This record gives sequence, C-alpha cells and structure tokens, in this order.
Amino acid sequence: MGKAKVTPKYQQYLGIVRDHSGSMSHLAHAAAKDYNTIIEALKGAAESNGVNSNVCVVRCGVGHSGTFNFENLNTPLKEIQPVVNYQTDGGWTPLFDSVNSAIDQVSMNADSDSMPDASFLVMAITDGVDNKSAMTASGLANRIQSLQTTDKWTFVFRVPMGFKRRLVNLGIPEGNILEWVQTVQGLEESSVKTVVAVRTYMDEQSRGITSTRSFYANLDDVKPAEVRKEMTKAAAKAAKAKKSVTVG
Repeated sequence: MGKAKVTPKYQQYLGIVRDHSGSMSHLAHAAAKDYNTIIEALKGAAESNGVNSNVCVVRCGVGHSGTFNFENLNTPLKEIQPVVNYQTDGGWTPLFDSVNSAIDQVSMNADSDSMPDASFLVMAITDGVDNKSAMTASGLANRIQSLQTTDKWTFVFRVPMGFKRRLVNLGIPEGNILEWVQTVQGLEESSVKTVVAVRTYMDEQSRGITSTRSFYANLDDVKPAEVRKEMTKAAAKAAKAKKSVTVG
C-alpha cells in the first residue's frame, strides 16, 4: 500500500531537459512514454511525500538549427501535461546550453528567502553529446560544481554507453549518471531505474535531505516484480492523462 497524501511541506524546483535531436527519431514513441511515465512517477512521489514541486521543461535540439526552447516554465508539477507528439527533427544537440538554461529558470523562480530548505533537481536525457552550445564544458562544470557545494542541487543525467566519464569530468557524481542503450528496450530499462530512483529521492526530500550524489545507487536491491508493478501503474496514469489531453 502506498503512502497517504500529505500536506506539502517541502519546496522543490525541477528542471527537465529532453533530447529532441534527429537521432532520437527511432525512439520518438518510446521517448514520449518515458517522459510521461516519469512525470507520473514524480507526481505520485511528490504528493505522497509532501513535496511541492515547480517544473521547467527544456526541449533540446529543436528544428533544423538545433536550438532549444521551453515547454514549461515554473509550472506546478501537478499541472504538467503528458507529451502527445515527441518532435525529433533537431539538427544539433545544444545540451550544455539547455542544461544551463534549465538552471537559470529554476534559480530565477526559487524563493530562497521564504523557503530556505528548498531543493533543486535538474534531470537530462540524451542519446548523444553536446555538439552546439555557446556554454563551454568548463563553464558549465564550474557552475554545476559551485551549485552542488550548497547541498541543495542535484544533477541527474541519462547518457549513451561509454559517456559517463565525460560527465564525471564536469563534476557530476558518478551515482547520478545512468548509461543507456539507444534502443526501445534500453530506454524502457532506464525508465524503470529512473522511476525507482525518483521515489527514493522524494522520500529523502520528506526527511529534509535536499540533495544526493547517489540518485541511481542501490537499485540492485529493488525487486523486479515491484518495479514492474509500479511502472504499470505509472504508465496507466500517463496513458489516461494523455487520452484526456488528446480528446480535449
């Protein structure tokens, strides 16, 4: 039995960066499912743990010029709608610029005076590496490392196999990086692990822990049957929400 709903006591600011470059085209349907499932998992975990979350969603690598744009800005998590069509026509992947902009937005909307215990989570998924950004790797690394020293910021990345070391060099904790295989099955497996990690992260938020360096740690202890059950529930909620948006 899941936790009962509790009154929000903790404030969180969440930035999500999604890869919409052309190389994701064969995974468009799976990517939409992945996003919708994780959003539902975030909603459920936030609600049951008394976490109030505001969300910024950045679409990375959109259009021939491969720019980035915002799908949501400081939107309450409970109001985030599922993705119906996952656009994958980007010519480039401005990952560093997208992550940097997500940081800008969640920082801008944070009320640090009235919510001194607020936490910040930036999640990014990509099937490649940055290949078009004004922000340099060293510039982003300096910013991320500075924010992590506050013990309020957590950066989480899902990247292709073999790319973890590049992010570790930027200062991202190894436990916050998940490598995934660029197939439908690989993406679904990373979704499962992210759903489990989200639940643990939100539970820690309810205990006053405002950051983590081990977002994807200890997943070996999770029972597969339990994961499948939770994934099925989250996917069903996402499908229901998606249907209501399509009909409406």
